Amino acid sequence: MVGYDIYRPEINDELQRFYDRYCKDIQNGFEHDTPPVRLSLLGFEADGSPAKTVLERPEQEYPPARQKMQELYLDAKSMKMSSSEAPEEASVSYEGRSLDASAVCVIS
Repeated sequence: MVGYDIYRPEINDELQRFYDRYCKDIQNGFEHDTPPVRLSLLGFEADGSPAKTVLERPEQEYPPARQKMQELYLDAKSMKMSSSEAPEEASVSYEGRSLDASAVCVIS
């Protein structure tokens, strides 16, 4: 419960209870009232601007029991991800420290 949470007004009460419990050792029931794991899935709109939606998904364990591990490969030629290795070797490059939006993505 850190990071972007501190910027969300609707989560301030919960954060205060968290800090009271674990920083000040105030017995406020936080650990009993709150799921042990909360995944916060941040949404983004198609135009790249942050959406105003956050999906909170409580879980009882980490990693979640329902997770499905999948190995994916990047294909530099097609610029896509796939479940199988690329048929031929390829590479692309970019300037890693550029702030220019037109910088080309690198995959090799």
